[in-house]
Amino acid sequence: MTSKRSKRRERRALERSSGSQKERSAKGSLRLDSLVALGVAILLVATVAVIYSPVSSFRFISLDDPQYVSANGMVAQGLSLAGVKWAFTASSFYWHPLTWISHMVDVELWGMNAGAHHIVNVVFHAINSVLLFAALRKMTRTTWPSALVGALFAVHPLHVESVAWVSERKDVLSTFFLMLSLLAYSFFVERRSWVSRIFLILAFALGLLAKPMIATLPFVFMLLDFWPLKRVASGAENMFQSWVPLLLEKIPLFALSFASVAATLVSQNAIVATQSLTLAERARNALVSYSLYLRDTVWPRGLAPFYPLSPPRWMPVAAAIAVLCLLTYGASRLRKRFPYLIVGWLWFLGTLLPVIGLVQAGDQGRADRFTYVPLIGVFIAVVWLVNDLLSPIDSTRLIRRAGAVATIAVLAMLARAQLSYWKDDISLWGRAVSATHDNYRAENHFGVALTDNGRLDEGITHYEAALRIWPDYPQAHNNLGTARMDQARYNDAVKEFGAAVRLRPHDATFRYNFAVALNAAGKPADALKEVYAGLEIDPKNADLLRARDVIRYQSPQH
Repeated sequence: MTSKRSKRRERRALERSSGSQKERSAKGSLRLDSLVALGVAILLVATVAVIYSPVSSFRFISLDDPQYVSANGMVAQGLSLAGVKWAFTASSFYWHPLTWISHMVDVELWGMNAGAHHIVNVVFHAINSVLLFAALRKMTRTTWPSALVGALFAVHPLHVESVAWVSERKDVLSTFFLMLSLLAYSFFVERRSWVSRIFLILAFALGLLAKPMIATLPFVFMLLDFWPLKRVASGAENMFQSWVPLLLEKIPLFALSFASVAATLVSQNAIVATQSLTLAERARNALVSYSLYLRDTVWPRGLAPFYPLSPPRWMPVAAAIAVLCLLTYGASRLRKRFPYLIVGWLWFLGTLLPVIGLVQAGDQGRADRFTYVPLIGVFIAVVWLVNDLLSPIDSTRLIRRAGAVATIAVLAMLARAQLSYWKDDISLWGRAVSATHDNYRAENHFGVALTDNGRLDEGITHYEAALRIWPDYPQAHNNLGTARMDQARYNDAVKEFGAAVRLRPHDATFRYNFAVALNAAGKPADALKEVYAGLEIDPKNADLLRARDVIRYQSPQH
C-alpha cells in the first residue's frame, strides 16, 4: 500500500515538473518571439533611416509644395484656430483637413525648414512599415513572412514619391491611421470589445480626414476575414450566411467611407483637369495603368513624378486585359489551396480603384504615389506563395534567406537612387525629361527650374519643347511669355500671354501678365482692358489693382 502511494506521489510530482517545464518552455519561446519581433522592428526603422537620410538637405519642389506649404498663406501662419477652421472648409483643394493641420503643425515647429518637413514624412513611413509588420504578424501568427512584407513596403522605389515629396504627407499620414486600423481590427476580431471597435472607427475616420483614398479599407477587412482571419465558413450556403454578419458589423465603416467619398466628389469640382477624356478613354487608361503598376513593381526603372495622360492604343489595352484576366482567374482557382493569392490580388485591384482614373482628377495618366497602399496586396501574395512553395524543402532554407536579403538590398539601392532625384527641381524634372517621352509637364517644370537658376536660354528651350508636344498648354505659354519679358522681347511676350489667356480665360494671374506685356509693348488701352477683365475674376487682386493705377498714371488719357 505504501509503495503504491509512493508511486502515485512520484507520478504527480513528475507531472507537475513536466507541466512547469512546458510552461517555462512556452514562456521562453514567447519571450524569444517577442525579442525577434522587436529586432525586426528596429531593423525596419534603421533601413528606412539609411535609405532616406539625405532628405534633411532637400528643398521644397515646384509641384504642389507652394500650394500646400511654402506659399500657402494659411499654412504659413502655423497652427491656429483660424487655420483649423480653414482646413475643414477650404473649397479650392481636395478635402483632407487633417493633412492641412499636420502641415500647420510642421510650420509651427520647424518654420519653413524644408528638410524638417521631409524628415517628418520619413518618420511616418518608418512607423508605417513597423505597424504593417505588427498587424500581419498578429493576424497570421507568422513572423518572417510578415517581416518580409514590411521590408518590401519600406524599401520599394515606387514608394519614394510618397515619402520624399512634402505634399504627399497625405499618403504617409492616412496610411499611418490605416495601419492602426488594421491592428485595431485584429484586436476587435479577437476580443469583440467596444473599446477595440471605437478605436477602429476613430482610427479609420482620422485616416479619411488625411486622405479619402483609404475609403476602400472596409473592403480590405472583408478580404482579411477570408484570410488570414478565417471568419468565413466553407461551402456555398454557409459562406453566404457567414458573410452577412461580417457586412453588418462594418456598416459604421462603410458609412464613413460613403461620407468621405461624397465630400471628395464635392471638393473635386474645384479641381479642373486641363485635358478631359471620355469614360471609354479613361477605362482604357485604367486597364493599362493596372498592368504598368505591376510592371513597375517588378522592374522599377524610369520612374517620374508625372506621366502624361493619353488614351492608349487598343493593342496595349488588349494585352492588359489578358494579363488582368489571367491573374484574376489563377488567384480565384487557387483560392482554397493558396487563399492569400485572391486576397492580395483583390487588395491591389480594390485599393487602386479610387485613383485608377475612371473618375478624372488631374492630368496624370498614373502616379507612383497611388501604389503606396495597394502594393501591400502584391507583397502579401508573393511572399506567402514563395514561402509555402519552398518552406517544405529544407535544402532551400539558405537560398530563401539569401534571396530575401538580396531582393531587399537591390530594392533599397534602387530606392536610394530614385530618392536622389527629389533633392531639388532641376534634378527631379531633368530626370523626368530623360526617363519619359513627350512629357509636356516635365519639360515645362524643368524650364522653370532652369530659369529660376539663371539659365534662361535653356529654360526657353524646354518651354518650347513642351509646346511642341502640346501646343495648347496654357502654363507653358505663360512661362514662355515671362521668359520673353526677361529678354525684353515684349511683342513675343504679348503673343505667348495672349495664347495663355485664350486657353484659360478665367485665370486672373494670366490676365495680369498679359496686361503688363501689353503695356510694355506700348498698348496701354489694351492693357487696361485686360486689367479690368482680371478684376472681374478677382476684384481684390493686389497685382491687378496696382497695374491699373500704374497704367492710368503713365497714360492719363486712358
